[in-house]
Amino acid sequence: MVRARRQAGFTLVELMLVMGVLGLVFGAMGTFQARSQQAADAGMARAETEARARRVLARVVDELSGVAQSRLVPDPTGLFGCSDVRFQRPTGVADGSVTWSVQARLQLVADPERPDVRTLVYVPNTSGSKVIVLCKGVTPLGLGEQSNGVDDDGDGQVDEAGFSIQRVGDLLTIQLTLDLPDKALGAVAIEQTTATVLKN
Repeated sequence: MVRARRQAGFTLVELMLVMGVLGLVFGAMGTFQARSQQAADAGMARAETEARARRVLARVVDELSGVAQSRLVPDPTGLFGCSDVRFQRPTGVADGSVTWSVQARLQLVADPERPDVRTLVYVPNTSGSKVIVLCKGVTPLGLGEQSNGVDDDGDGQVDEAGFSIQRVGDLLTIQLTLDLPDKALGAVAIEQTTATVLKN
């Protein structure tokens, strides 16, 4: 009598089930990897934007260091502050009087590449034509602000611009809001604030 030998192995149905389960597992891993990469990119873009804002604010504070209240035009007091200021820095002392630099200017200008944002520029000599771009991607209004005549974000300024300077006493508060485009995320918006003390 001949016995039928049973062959060891998997049937086609069993192999198809295993392949289906492996496909689901690898698909879930791919989705997880893509989301992790997106989160890492978002964190990197935010960190780069914050670092850029800090560098710009440090430059603005450096330019305004030593400026007297009487040398800021217009005087950025009041609820609105200002986003366009002319100023003079002390350069030395002659015959017992302080000598002042030529008038310089910090201002927001339109960005021809992105009409929804502004560019912060520094003009070292208002009678000259040299313009230094400090930062692109400045929002028209600060985070949480709407153009409605009300202090929407509760910081004491009404409808402040994305770059805003406000003086209270001898304290000059400078705020910068950036909205820089990111390829994967669309845009990254951050707001940084610093302050400096003015001279009398």
